[in-house]
Amino acid sequence: ITPSELENTLLQHPAVEEAYVVGVSDPDGGGTIPSAFVKLRNPRDFTRAKEILFWANEKFPDYKKLRGGLHVVTSFPKGRSGKILRNALVPDIIPETTGLEFSTPLSD
Repeated sequence: ITPSELENTLLQHPAVEEAYVVGVSDPDGGGTIPSAFVKLRNPRDFTRAKEILFWANEKFPDYKKLRGGLHVVTSFPKGRSGKILRNALVPDIIPETTGLEFSTPLSD
């Protein structure tokens, strides 16, 4: 699974302005699973997180689904060059520092 493939799909949703996908530890011990971070065009639409997650997962085969969830952020951590700091996109760090809205994966 390449993050860019998942990110490009998320960017097709009309509410999504920016999207990044990182691998997070699978709580079931299965290695890493994809987790998405999105910035919305309208920050007040954070309640659409579940809708966006469902929409994206409908487009992916099972092994590509965003089982790590979808996190709505208001900004992304970037380095001096303006490049995204993917290693800073960790679910158990960002909620404490930026107040993310988190949507858990929908069950089948």
